[in-house]
Amino acid sequence: KPKLTIVEYSDYQCPHCRRGHDEMRALLAKHAGEVRLVHRHYPLDEACNPTITSRFHPYACSYATMAVCAGEQGKFWEANDYLFEHGREETAIEASALAKALGLDQAKLTACLKGSAKGRVEGNLQEGIRRGIQGTPSFQIGEKVYAGRIPPEVLESFLGK
Repeated sequence: KPKLTIVEYSDYQCPHCRRGHDEMRALLAKHAGEVRLVHRHYPLDEACNPTITSRFHPYACSYATMAVCAGEQGKFWEANDYLFEHGREETAIEASALAKALGLDQAKLTACLKGSAKGRVEGNLQEGIRRGIQGTPSFQIGEKVYAGRIPPEVLESFLGK
């Protein structure tokens, strides 16, 4: 039973999201067992996000679906770390490279990518739209959404210094 649950809306191609990811990982390490982090995909890519009308993060939708599929093999957080680390590279991350790096079953990954993973990303997007998410990273605590960063005083109110 954590003291604090944070819902993170993020995009693997967003440099600010990479910083937010690193900050969340540090917070989880510092407050082990006290903080629960829930990741929601919010790719800023017109291929799946209806709020984006021009090319912005062209691989973000495919990266989000890859993370969902890695999660089906028990490797979501490993995929999350990998995609944040490599998501800003000029060349797109191929599913086969992710499978090799994480030891995923390539056939299962491919089948998942052709199946329900896109629907799960779309569900995250719709939830974010309902919550008023306008950019990434965004963090939700209870019903309150914080764009960019969670103010330190908010974290302190739940966790102390």
